[in-house]
Amino acid sequence: MLEIIVKPTLGSYCARAKGYKPSASRSEGPLQAAQALLRKLELTDGQLKEQENTQLQQGRKLFHFVQDSEAKYD
Repeated sequence: MLEIIVKPTLGSYCARAKGYKPSASRSEGPLQAAQALLRKLELTDGQLKEQENTQLQQGRKLFHFVQDSEAKYD
């Protein structure tokens, strides 16, 4: 599972993943910034979900990305 934090920055949103150096930014919104980062990291097969986290600074969003190979099926 990959954890992505997106923060607002001067009219855009910047996404960073823990343990990875690249970042991505988009003006459309936090979800689009997280998706752009996944494309940059060449991670396409999986699910991206926004997570509620009250411990983040105001305006920041937390997303989790789970690759299909990591997903558990019943």
